[in-house]
Amino acid sequence: MELLTNLLSKEFIDFSDTDEVFRNQDQGTPASNRTVSAADVVLYGVNIVLPLMSQDLLKFPSLCNQYYKLITFICEIFPEKIPQLPEDLFKSLMFSLELGMTSMSSEISQLCLEALSPLAEQCAKNQEKDTPLFIATRHFLKLVFDMLVLQKHNTEMTVAAGEALYTLVCLHQAEYSELVETLLSSQRDAVIYQRLADAFNKLTASSTPPTMDRKQKVAFLKSLEEFVANVGGLLCVK
Repeated sequence: MELLTNLLSKEFIDFSDTDEVFRNQDQGTPASNRTVSAADVVLYGVNIVLPLMSQDLLKFPSLCNQYYKLITFICEIFPEKIPQLPEDLFKSLMFSLELGMTSMSSEISQLCLEALSPLAEQCAKNQEKDTPLFIATRHFLKLVFDMLVLQKHNTEMTVAAGEALYTLVCLHQAEYSELVETLLSSQRDAVIYQRLADAFNKLTASSTPPTMDRKQKVAFLKSLEEFVANVGGLLCVK
């Protein structure tokens, strides 16, 4: 347990200099010299640690906190490396993010939300659809949407959830529209229906489709505050 905690701690793995290069030199054969980036070193450690993490181990608060800090740092600093992970490791990472969002403390949930934005931005940068990461972000769109609209959550998480939602909406605009339409069509109360419809229209009132533009993102987050104030608690389920 102590070894895992040290391995997962930020102090044990230095994220501060991502450009640092470690050189592996074989004195007998100079031609075999190669460079290994800091990202490769960190991800090598993740390959060891991630398969060991179980839901039982995550019941230890300190270990759980260090674990989620680590995977959030990786998603934020090395998002381009995530699609390159082995399939099993990638699935474990995505499951960890979903578990953290839905079943852990608000602090852990916020860390997971912060990890989603760079992953969605990476997908948008690559412009490749139907990749495992693209499909995973589509799933997370619904989770974040439900969190903001249907579930009670700590108001301090609204910014992180809003930033994640915006980047995911940019990536999956059609799916977002479907989520809104499905929610509206399920409303039997005409008053609630109209309040929701008006709130969603104001939330995405821009005449241009959302993009990874900072000004658009700031405007969306401001509109989201008003959205939460208007419909917060209206549809919340336990």
